[in-house]
Amino acid sequence: MFLKKILIIVFLVFFIKCFSYIKWDETLGGQLQSIIAVLMLLWFLVKYKSFNNVEPTFKRMVLFFALYPIVGFFFSYVFHNQNFTSSLLSSAFNFFYLFFFVLEFLDVQEKDLVRIFFILGIAWVLISVIQQFTYPTYLFGAQETEKKIIEVRNNIYRFRMDGRQYVIPMLFYSFVEYISSRKKIYLLFLSIGLVGVYLTVTRQVIFTVIICMLYGTYFLRKHVYNIKYIIIFSVILFLLNFDLLFGNMIEQTDNDLNEDYIRFACYNFYGFEYNKNNLFVCLFGNGLPSLKSAYGLEIYQISRSQHFFQADIGIVGIYSWFGIIYVCYVISFFIYIYKNRSFLDLYLKMYVLYMAFTSVMLWHFTFNAGIVTSQTCIFYLIYKSIERNKYGRI
Repeated sequence: MFLKKILIIVFLVFFIKCFSYIKWDETLGGQLQSIIAVLMLLWFLVKYKSFNNVEPTFKRMVLFFALYPIVGFFFSYVFHNQNFTSSLLSSAFNFFYLFFFVLEFLDVQEKDLVRIFFILGIAWVLISVIQQFTYPTYLFGAQETEKKIIEVRNNIYRFRMDGRQYVIPMLFYSFVEYISSRKKIYLLFLSIGLVGVYLTVTRQVIFTVIICMLYGTYFLRKHVYNIKYIIIFSVILFLLNFDLLFGNMIEQTDNDLNEDYIRFACYNFYGFEYNKNNLFVCLFGNGLPSLKSAYGLEIYQISRSQHFFQADIGIVGIYSWFGIIYVCYVISFFIYIYKNRSFLDLYLKMYVLYMAFTSVMLWHFTFNAGIVTSQTCIFYLIYKSIERNKYGRI
């Protein structure tokens, strides 16, 4: 299993661009990514019958997220004259949902995949902390030539490193395990996770994590002694240090209000104006843009001139790419989880709640290879949790 874990770690790190390594070659990396994605699709087609034992509803869900973007090839061609080759290269990363079947084929155990989340999550936090002291010298983060360079929020450098999606599941798992078992090692991991969440310097992420931890505390209340006193003490401590912790973030919120609610304008643009009431585009989306096409250059120019970034509008950005049908399937995922909530481990319930609350602003189901591969691992953990708790399968 050691070799399996090493290979999975290398695979996942590659698709978060080695934590956004600043010397990363986007062209070569993108080409390798597309080649691996197509090879994974071909492998799955050959091995398809090997996965007849996978629960049908979950299997259909994974296949939908992997293959539905192919539909967008047609609409990006019809409405934006983007050729099929460009569409394939820009959308191929969605095939990495088929990594779910690779994990099933390798019979990867839940505990081993959770450990991988810990390794990647801790690595992300450590790199973020170290670079707070080394900046302006840094190796991981947004390149200064990108549209979003390193910025300072709340006296913290925001490096925009890929891989933070591994921190939050680690945090929730550590939280549940520490409250349940009182093992100090999980208190350490919990502390590391909290530092990581704060270093994202993203209000929505921080506040949603707090809500999810309160949600988890409710289910763990029998393990928490004098819980009401803990909550009261935590609230008082939070209020006394609110300005120190979040003062600059509040100022940033005021700045956002003074900038004509640009995010809401972006919601309106990609949610209503850009589709021009075209029924087919509303249903199926515009497809994923490629910077090698006029469609991709149009989206790029909109981001530069109007500061409307699809990356900032979560589910509405997904709707712009893949239409109402894809959004409905995202909703069906949450409905599926709700129906099977009794069979889901608590840390996964907390993470799905986090996904639901932040989907308005963050991308969880698509956008790039790093998001898709991490989400596929979450899907696998959810699937195994339900199989174990519902059917007694290990």
